[in-house]
Amino acid sequence: MQFLQGDVLLERVDAVLANAMPKRPPAGRPLLVAPGRGGTRSHVLAPGSDVAAWSLAAVPDETPDYLVVGLHGARLVHEEHAPIDLPQGTYRVVRQREFDPGLAAVRPVLD
Repeated sequence: MQFLQGDVLLERVDAVLANAMPKRPPAGRPLLVAPGRGGTRSHVLAPGSDVAAWSLAAVPDETPDYLVVGLHGARLVHEEHAPIDLPQGTYRVVRQREFDPGLAAVRPVLD
């Protein structure tokens, strides 16, 4: 099962990898899934979403690699896209990337 919202793909997986590090979103605040350009138009899980976030990075950044959605579900929102209601399950977060020839580097797309 997959859900696509702009430049963010959530792909349902069986489990989070063993070396992932958990982090809980602050109570009552949205969880950032993918930042937008200039700090606006970000993809976030709405407050009240039943979710835990997981990162695989040695030093986790502000966005998760996996989301574990609980029994009560979660809602992914973005001001330019329709909201997506996620059922219970584990999801891998895949962000679209682009090549910048000026920097000769690959970077995440910012919506």
